[in-house]
Amino acid sequence: MTTVNYPVNENERRNYKVFSKKELRRANNLARRRNYNRSVDPGFIKKLSDYNLYPITMSFVHEHAGGLKVDSHMRCWIGAVINEKVESFFIDVDMKLYDSLEIISVPVKKESDS
Repeated sequence: MTTVNYPVNENERRNYKVFSKKELRRANNLARRRNYNRSVDPGFIKKLSDYNLYPITMSFVHEHAGGLKVDSHMRCWIGAVINEKVESFFIDVDMKLYDSLEIISVPVKKESDS
């Protein structure tokens, strides 16, 4: 179990879909093959740890690639830590792959009483 260094409210949790590195590579490869508007250089994904999970911190349905209407897919904002620096990036993700991603539940930081 991962611990955090701030007080949390165990009764309030947020759910996040997460990628493994393998899933992230697959999503990015599909985005590039389908000419979706958002993908990253494959070398960027190579730098990621094989052992971490990469959370989607925001997502919405998107339906265009190169200015043309295409099948619905999810535009996802993803967070990662690389060399102790937080990075975030967008990838357009195939809907079936998006639906298959694991969901994790994270406790919310407790607000201060002051």
